[in-house]
Amino acid sequence: MSSRQLKLFPCVLSALPAQIEVPPRSRLFFHSLARNGPTSRSILPLHDGLARIPQLITLIPRRGLIRSGEKPKPKVLMFSWKSVAATLVVAGAFWAGMTYVKKEKEKEIFRQRQRQIGKAKIGGEWELVDFNGVPRRSSDFHGSWVLLYFGFTHCPDICPDEIEKMIKALTILEKNVPTEKFVPLFMTVDPGRDTPEAIKRYCSDFSPRLLGLTGTPEQVTTAAKAFRVYFSAAPADDDNDYIVDHTIIIYLIGPDGKFVDYYGQSKTAEQMAEHIESHINRYHYLHL
Repeated sequence: MSSRQLKLFPCVLSALPAQIEVPPRSRLFFHSLARNGPTSRSILPLHDGLARIPQLITLIPRRGLIRSGEKPKPKVLMFSWKSVAATLVVAGAFWAGMTYVKKEKEKEIFRQRQRQIGKAKIGGEWELVDFNGVPRRSSDFHGSWVLLYFGFTHCPDICPDEIEKMIKALTILEKNVPTEKFVPLFMTVDPGRDTPEAIKRYCSDFSPRLLGLTGTPEQVTTAAKAFRVYFSAAPADDDNDYIVDHTIIIYLIGPDGKFVDYYGQSKTAEQMAEHIESHINRYHYLHL
Protein backbone atom coordinates (compact mmCIF):
# COMPACT_ATOMS: atom_id res chain seq x y z
CA MET A 1 0.00 0.00 0.00
CA SER A 2 1.49 3.34 -1.04
CA SER A 3 2.07 6.33 1.20
CA ARG A 4 -0.54 8.30 -0.82
CA GLN A 5 -3.21 5.70 -0.09
CA LEU A 6 -2.25 5.67 3.60
CA LYS A 7 -2.66 9.40 3.89
CA LEU A 8 -6.31 8.97 2.86
CA PHE A 9 -7.09 6.72 5.81
CA PRO A 10 -7.95 9.50 8.33
CA CYS A 11 -10.58 10.78 5.84
CA VAL A 12 -12.01 7.30 5.56
CA LEU A 13 -12.06 6.88 9.32
CA SER A 14 -13.97 10.14 9.79
CA ALA A 15 -16.90 8.54 7.96
CA LEU A 16 -16.65 5.13 9.51
CA PRO A 17 -18.06 5.76 13.03
CA ALA A 18 -21.51 6.62 11.69
CA GLN A 19 -21.69 3.39 9.67
CA ILE A 20 -19.72 0.60 11.44
CA GLU A 21 -17.63 -0.09 14.50
CA VAL A 22 -13.85 0.13 14.10
CA PRO A 23 -11.62 -1.23 16.90
CA PRO A 24 -9.67 1.44 18.82
CA ARG A 25 -6.43 -0.33 18.01
CA SER A 26 -7.11 0.04 14.29
CA ARG A 27 -7.87 3.76 14.73
CA LEU A 28 -4.54 4.30 16.49
CA PHE A 29 -2.82 2.39 13.76
CA PHE A 30 -4.27 4.55 10.94
CA HIS A 31 -3.42 7.81 12.72
CA SER A 32 0.09 6.53 13.32
CA LEU A 33 0.47 5.77 9.65
CA ALA A 34 -0.67 9.29 8.71
CA ARG A 35 1.90 10.90 11.11
CA ASN A 36 4.94 8.64 10.83
CA GLY A 37 4.46 6.74 7.59
CA PRO A 38 4.42 2.94 7.22
CA THR A 39 6.93 0.77 9.12
CA SER A 40 7.38 -2.96 9.24
CA ARG A 41 6.89 -2.89 12.99
CA SER A 42 3.50 -1.23 12.74
CA ILE A 43 2.25 -3.23 9.80
CA LEU A 44 2.93 -6.77 11.00
CA PRO A 45 0.81 -6.72 14.17
CA LEU A 46 -2.18 -5.31 12.35
CA HIS A 47 -2.13 -7.26 9.15
CA ASP A 48 -5.66 -8.51 9.70
CA GLY A 49 -7.00 -4.97 10.16
CA LEU A 50 -5.44 -3.81 6.90
CA ALA A 51 -6.89 -6.74 5.07
CA ARG A 52 -10.37 -5.67 6.15
CA ILE A 53 -10.04 -2.07 4.85
CA PRO A 54 -11.43 -2.78 1.33
CA GLN A 55 -14.41 -4.59 2.84
CA LEU A 56 -15.09 -1.76 5.26
CA ILE A 57 -14.93 0.86 2.54
CA THR A 58 -17.49 -0.99 0.38
CA LEU A 59 -19.92 -0.89 3.30
CA ILE A 60 -19.93 2.91 3.47
CA PRO A 61 -23.04 4.10 1.64
CA ARG A 62 -22.41 7.18 -0.50
CA ARG A 63 -24.81 9.11 -2.71
CA GLY A 64 -24.44 8.35 -6.39
CA LEU A 65 -22.50 5.07 -5.81
CA ILE A 66 -23.80 1.54 -6.12
CA ARG A 67 -23.28 -0.77 -3.15
CA SER A 68 -21.54 -4.05 -3.56
CA GLY A 69 -23.86 -6.65 -5.10
CA GLU A 70 -26.66 -4.09 -5.71
CA LYS A 71 -28.31 -3.69 -9.16
CA PRO A 72 -28.86 -0.17 -10.57
CA LYS A 73 -32.44 1.06 -10.35
CA PRO A 74 -34.11 2.09 -13.63
CA LYS A 75 -34.87 5.81 -14.08
CA VAL A 76 -38.54 6.73 -13.86
CA LEU A 77 -39.81 9.59 -16.05
CA MET A 78 -42.34 11.84 -14.33
CA PHE A 79 -45.07 12.06 -17.03
CA SER A 80 -48.81 12.63 -16.82
CA TRP A 81 -51.57 14.04 -18.97
CA LYS A 82 -52.16 16.75 -16.38
CA SER A 83 -48.61 18.04 -16.78
CA VAL A 84 -49.01 18.01 -20.57
CA ALA A 85 -52.30 19.91 -20.36
CA ALA A 86 -50.81 22.49 -18.01
CA THR A 87 -47.86 23.00 -20.36
CA LEU A 88 -50.19 23.49 -23.33
CA VAL A 89 -52.30 26.00 -21.41
CA VAL A 90 -49.25 28.04 -20.44
CA ALA A 91 -47.88 27.92 -24.01
CA GLY A 92 -51.26 28.93 -25.45
CA ALA A 93 -51.59 31.87 -23.08
CA PHE A 94 -48.08 33.03 -23.97
CA TRP A 95 -48.79 32.76 -27.71
CA ALA A 96 -52.10 34.65 -27.36
CA GLY A 97 -50.38 37.42 -25.42
CA MET A 98 -47.62 37.79 -28.01
CA THR A 99 -50.18 37.84 -30.85
CA TYR A 100 -52.21 40.56 -29.13
CA VAL A 101 -49.13 42.73 -28.55
CA LYS A 102 -48.03 42.28 -32.17
CA LYS A 103 -51.49 43.18 -33.48
CA GLU A 104 -51.72 46.32 -31.35
CA LYS A 105 -48.27 47.37 -32.53
CA GLU A 106 -49.27 46.88 -36.18
CA LYS A 107 -52.41 48.96 -35.63
CA GLU A 108 -50.43 51.82 -34.14
CA ILE A 109 -47.87 51.71 -36.97
CA PHE A 110 -50.68 51.81 -39.54
CA ARG A 111 -52.35 54.79 -37.85
CA GLN A 112 -49.06 56.68 -37.68
CA ARG A 113 -48.42 55.97 -41.36
CA GLN A 114 -51.85 57.32 -42.26
CA ARG A 115 -51.13 60.52 -40.35
CA GLN A 116 -47.71 60.89 -41.96
CA ILE A 117 -48.96 60.62 -45.55
CA GLY A 118 -51.82 62.99 -44.84
CA LYS A 119 -54.73 60.73 -45.67
CA ALA A 120 -56.86 62.50 -43.11
CA LYS A 121 -56.66 65.67 -45.24
CA ILE A 122 -58.58 64.05 -48.12
CA GLY A 123 -62.33 63.59 -47.86
CA GLY A 124 -64.92 65.18 -45.66
CA GLU A 125 -68.60 65.96 -45.22
CA TRP A 126 -70.73 67.01 -48.19
CA GLU A 127 -74.38 67.49 -49.14
CA LEU A 128 -75.75 67.01 -52.66
CA VAL A 129 -78.86 65.80 -54.49
CA ASP A 130 -79.14 62.49 -56.34
CA PHE A 131 -80.67 62.03 -59.80
CA ASN A 132 -84.06 61.33 -58.19
CA GLY A 133 -84.05 64.69 -56.42
CA VAL A 134 -83.40 63.11 -53.01
CA PRO A 135 -81.00 65.05 -50.73
CA ARG A 136 -77.92 63.01 -49.94
CA ARG A 137 -75.17 63.39 -47.35
CA SER A 138 -71.82 61.70 -47.03
CA SER A 139 -72.98 60.05 -43.83
CA ASP A 140 -75.76 58.25 -45.75
CA PHE A 141 -73.13 55.90 -47.19
CA HIS A 142 -71.36 54.99 -43.96
CA GLY A 143 -71.17 51.22 -43.62
CA SER A 144 -70.40 50.69 -47.31
CA TRP A 145 -67.29 50.85 -49.44
CA VAL A 146 -67.74 53.82 -51.77
CA LEU A 147 -66.11 54.20 -55.18
CA LEU A 148 -66.35 57.88 -56.14
CA TYR A 149 -65.61 59.56 -59.46
CA PHE A 150 -65.84 63.25 -60.36
CA GLY A 151 -66.76 64.07 -63.96
CA PHE A 152 -69.43 65.55 -66.22
CA THR A 153 -71.97 64.12 -68.64
CA HIS A 154 -70.60 65.94 -71.71
CA CYS A 155 -67.14 64.41 -71.30
CA PRO A 156 -66.25 62.86 -74.68
CA ASP A 157 -64.07 59.87 -73.73
CA ILE A 158 -62.10 60.00 -70.47
CA CYS A 159 -65.08 59.98 -68.11
CA PRO A 160 -66.84 57.07 -69.84
CA ASP A 161 -63.63 55.01 -69.78
CA GLU A 162 -63.01 55.64 -66.09
CA ILE A 163 -66.60 54.94 -65.10
CA GLU A 164 -66.60 51.68 -67.03
CA LYS A 165 -63.37 50.70 -65.27
CA MET A 166 -64.91 51.55 -61.90
CA ILE A 167 -68.00 49.41 -62.62
CA LYS A 168 -65.84 46.52 -63.81
CA ALA A 169 -63.75 46.66 -60.63
CA LEU A 170 -66.98 46.71 -58.62
CA THR A 171 -68.21 43.58 -60.40
CA ILE A 172 -64.96 41.76 -59.57
CA LEU A 173 -65.17 42.83 -55.92
CA GLU A 174 -68.77 41.72 -55.51
CA LYS A 175 -67.73 38.29 -56.77
CA ASN A 176 -64.60 38.01 -54.59
CA VAL A 177 -66.01 39.53 -51.40
CA PRO A 178 -69.80 39.09 -51.60
CA THR A 179 -70.29 39.92 -47.92
CA GLU A 180 -69.22 43.54 -48.40
CA LYS A 181 -71.45 46.42 -49.47
CA PHE A 182 -70.28 48.63 -52.35
CA VAL A 183 -71.73 51.87 -53.68
CA PRO A 184 -70.47 53.50 -56.90
CA LEU A 185 -71.01 57.28 -57.03
CA PHE A 186 -70.71 59.78 -59.86
CA MET A 187 -70.35 63.44 -58.81
CA THR A 188 -70.65 66.12 -61.43
CA VAL A 189 -68.26 69.05 -61.72
CA ASP A 190 -70.61 70.76 -64.19
CA PRO A 191 -73.74 71.59 -62.19
CA GLY A 192 -74.86 74.17 -64.80
CA ARG A 193 -75.67 71.51 -67.40
CA ASP A 194 -75.85 68.31 -65.36
CA THR A 195 -79.38 68.35 -64.03
CA PRO A 196 -80.77 65.36 -62.13
CA GLU A 197 -82.54 64.17 -65.27
CA ALA A 198 -79.39 64.44 -67.41
CA ILE A 199 -77.31 62.60 -64.83
CA LYS A 200 -79.91 59.82 -64.54
CA ARG A 201 -79.80 59.17 -68.30
CA TYR A 202 -76.02 59.26 -68.24
CA CYS A 203 -75.60 56.83 -65.32
CA SER A 204 -78.10 54.34 -66.77
CA ASP A 205 -75.71 53.76 -69.70
CA PHE A 206 -73.15 52.20 -67.36
CA SER A 207 -74.95 50.38 -64.54
CA PRO A 208 -78.21 50.53 -62.61
CA ARG A 209 -76.03 50.52 -59.50
CA LEU A 210 -74.34 53.82 -60.36
CA LEU A 211 -75.80 56.70 -58.36
CA GLY A 212 -75.37 60.20 -59.82
CA LEU A 213 -75.13 63.35 -57.66
CA THR A 214 -75.39 67.05 -58.42
CA GLY A 215 -76.25 70.23 -56.57
CA THR A 216 -75.72 73.96 -56.51
CA PRO A 217 -72.36 75.32 -57.66
CA GLU A 218 -71.47 75.98 -54.03
CA GLN A 219 -72.35 72.43 -52.95
CA VAL A 220 -70.36 70.92 -55.84
CA THR A 221 -67.36 73.12 -55.06
CA THR A 222 -67.45 72.12 -51.39
CA ALA A 223 -67.50 68.40 -52.26
CA ALA A 224 -64.69 68.80 -54.81
CA LYS A 225 -62.48 70.72 -52.39
CA ALA A 226 -62.97 68.06 -49.74
CA PHE A 227 -61.30 65.55 -52.08
CA ARG A 228 -58.77 68.03 -53.50
CA VAL A 229 -60.37 67.79 -56.94
CA TYR A 230 -59.43 70.48 -59.43
CA PHE A 231 -61.96 71.49 -62.10
CA SER A 232 -62.21 74.42 -64.47
CA ALA A 233 -64.63 75.07 -67.34
CA ALA A 234 -63.16 76.19 -70.65
CA PRO A 235 -64.75 79.06 -72.63
CA ALA A 236 -67.98 78.07 -74.41
CA ASP A 237 -68.19 77.95 -78.20
CA ASP A 238 -70.98 79.34 -80.38
CA ASP A 239 -73.23 76.42 -79.50
CA ASN A 240 -72.66 77.04 -75.78
CA ASP A 241 -70.68 73.82 -75.60
CA TYR A 242 -67.56 73.61 -73.47
CA ILE A 243 -65.17 71.19 -71.88
CA VAL A 244 -64.47 70.98 -68.17
CA ASP A 245 -60.90 70.23 -67.21
CA HIS A 246 -60.83 68.19 -63.98
CA THR A 247 -58.88 65.71 -61.90
CA ILE A 248 -59.17 62.16 -63.22
CA ILE A 249 -59.18 59.97 -60.11
CA ILE A 250 -61.37 57.26 -58.60
CA TYR A 251 -61.54 57.54 -54.80
CA LEU A 252 -62.05 54.72 -52.33
CA ILE A 253 -63.89 55.58 -49.10
CA GLY A 254 -64.14 53.13 -46.22
CA PRO A 255 -67.22 52.10 -44.22
CA ASP A 256 -66.25 54.66 -41.56
CA GLY A 257 -66.55 57.48 -44.11
CA LYS A 258 -62.79 58.09 -44.27
CA PHE A 259 -60.66 58.25 -47.37
CA VAL A 260 -58.68 55.05 -47.99
CA ASP A 261 -56.99 55.22 -51.41
CA TYR A 262 -57.22 56.59 -54.95
CA TYR A 263 -56.66 55.18 -58.46
CA GLY A 264 -55.58 57.05 -61.57
CA GLN A 265 -55.82 56.24 -65.24
CA SER A 266 -52.81 53.91 -65.14
CA LYS A 267 -54.60 51.38 -62.93
CA THR A 268 -56.67 48.64 -64.56
CA ALA A 269 -59.95 47.35 -63.16
CA GLU A 270 -58.24 44.13 -62.06
CA GLN A 271 -55.50 46.04 -60.24
CA MET A 272 -58.06 48.25 -58.56
CA ALA A 273 -60.06 45.26 -57.37
CA GLU A 274 -56.95 43.56 -56.00
CA HIS A 275 -55.86 46.69 -54.10
CA ILE A 276 -59.33 47.34 -52.75
CA GLU A 277 -59.65 43.76 -51.55
CA SER A 278 -56.38 44.12 -49.64
CA HIS A 279 -57.72 47.31 -48.04
CA ILE A 280 -60.87 45.44 -47.03
CA ASN A 281 -58.87 42.68 -45.37
CA ARG A 282 -56.70 45.20 -43.54
CA TYR A 283 -59.74 47.18 -42.40
CA HIS A 284 -61.37 44.13 -40.84
CA TYR A 285 -58.08 43.07 -39.26
CA LEU A 286 -57.66 46.45 -37.61
CA HIS A 287 -61.28 46.65 -36.46
CA LEU A 288 -61.61 43.23 -34.84
